[in-house]
Amino acid sequence: MSWSVTTGGGLVDRNGFYTSPVITGPPQQHTITGNLTIGSITRIAQSKVVVFLGPPKVTVSPQIIWIAPCTNSDYKATVVDKNNNPIPFAENFVNWGVGYPSNTKVDFSPDKGKNLFNFTPGLERHTENISINSLYDSGEWIYKDMDGNGAVSVGDVRLTLVKIGTITYAPGSIVGEICPACEADMGRTIINFNSNEKHTEETSSIPIVYNIGEYIYRDVDTDNKVSEKDIRLTDIKDGSGNILPAGSQVGDKDIGSNLISLADVKFVDLNGNGTYDFGEYLYISTDNVVNAVDTRLINCSCGLLPGDVKDGDGDIGLKLVSFEVKHAENLSNDSKYTPTGSGIEWTDVNSNNQFDPGVDNALGNNFIELYEYIYKI
Repeated sequence: MSWSVTTGGGLVDRNGFYTSPVITGPPQQHTITGNLTIGSITRIAQSKVVVFLGPPKVTVSPQIIWIAPCTNSDYKATVVDKNNNPIPFAENFVNWGVGYPSNTKVDFSPDKGKNLFNFTPGLERHTENISINSLYDSGEWIYKDMDGNGAVSVGDVRLTLVKIGTITYAPGSIVGEICPACEADMGRTIINFNSNEKHTEETSSIPIVYNIGEYIYRDVDTDNKVSEKDIRLTDIKDGSGNILPAGSQVGDKDIGSNLISLADVKFVDLNGNGTYDFGEYLYISTDNVVNAVDTRLINCSCGLLPGDVKDGDGDIGLKLVSFEVKHAENLSNDSKYTPTGSGIEWTDVNSNNQFDPGVDNALGNNFIELYEYIYKI
């Protein structure tokens, strides 16, 4: 294996450490080109670096003094160097999650307002190891498709943990680096993300790309920000260490709901990582495989609905893994899990977690399918 780097300014050593040139004037942009050769295959990648005189200064506008409960406001950040020269791209990396003004209302969504960015088509792609549905599902593996061939191949870069049986590949590892002909994920199809599947920018990069550990959302209203009704596609960890789980909706108001234990719940470990991931099938079973006496708790991608497993069903025989879960009683207060029901979607104007005729606003007259909520403890 060989590795070489050229830059328009500064130096990059073999370990990837960048030493910038000495500057005295305004910020400078430089291009870094990396060449990686494994056997007869060479991959080339480019990144941009902005060098500036620090420390940077951030100005947020509009400037508002919070003396009453806040209303929504659009903010803009301007970032300059020590001599007040604008720093290119820096406004994209301002951390808005440093705190909340006093007297503002807690909405259980500390990630709301974060900027969202599209994945790079033809380069940043994912497998469909959880569900073949042309969507990104939590737990699917992400790669940088260096040759753009739509398959995991030598020189591609793993951007998430990949676990296949007892074999594990770390995020950041290069496909084929250990064994160019025999690594377990080679040959798997990888597809582009949809236009509404976007990531945050937790790690500064120019141009903006997906970096290991950044959060992924389905941007429902396509406003390029985390907002009400958007869907978290990865677990999100806030500044206090709280986990907002994959599959949850931004603006959810279920925090504080009473939970009741649900016995003998097991899941099908579709991606083989040993833990339950959103979208994996759930059953009530006293055995370690799906049998005709078990209860299916969520839809199975084989087309089967929640309910009793019957002889001849396509999921019979799937291996099951135990874990502890609890459920809310949001459909029926009977101490039992109610898999499905129907209701009308509405806006909770007074935030009391129930529909109040004449106060709350029904969103049309179409009934929607409802489920009692299941939580991993």
